Amino acid sequence: MSPTALLAGPSRRAIAKGAAWAAPAIVIGAAAPALAASQPDIQVTRVTCFDPLIGTNLLTYRVCAVDTTLAAGSRLKWTYSGANSRPTATGSLVTNSTVTFNYQGTYSGSRGWGTATITTTSELARGACWDITFGYDIGVGAERDTTVCLELTSTTSQNLVSTNDKGCFTVGRGSCDR
Repeated sequence: MSPTALLAGPSRRAIAKGAAWAAPAIVIGAAAPALAASQPDIQVTRVTCFDPLIGTNLLTYRVCAVDTTLAAGSRLKWTYSGANSRPTATGSLVTNSTVTFNYQGTYSGSRGWGTATITTTSELARGACWDITFGYDIGVGAERDTTVCLELTSTTSQNLVSTNDKGCFTVGRGSCDR
């Protein structure tokens, strides 16, 4: 190569070939921060709500282990009010937990309220979810809407995002989330 060619710098063709090789590296490098931002998290979300004018309300929630596991012994709490009947619980979360209801009120005239404590007896695997459906009759004579929530209250699992540890429905008088 002559001294004149060295002073001229790279050709347009050499720059284009270099750019073609660098483009995939730039695209891959841009995706890395998004992956690095992923954090261990336990999510509690509401899934479906069936609220007939007369009959049993069915409120389904989902608990998911994102980039972590949900340890056995973790606790969730469900809070309800305005019930004409004692609540029931079904689903895969119930199968892998013990559920203890704490009933309040008389369920006739003054409407019942209370909580359910769900203590996991098995580990929820990373990337997996469990569902739980609570059923109770809010009744046709509901005076007002009520908010019904399921919340993660304690766990030894890594849970670095706490803004999504609670799922809530607003129910009453024949509708959900008015």
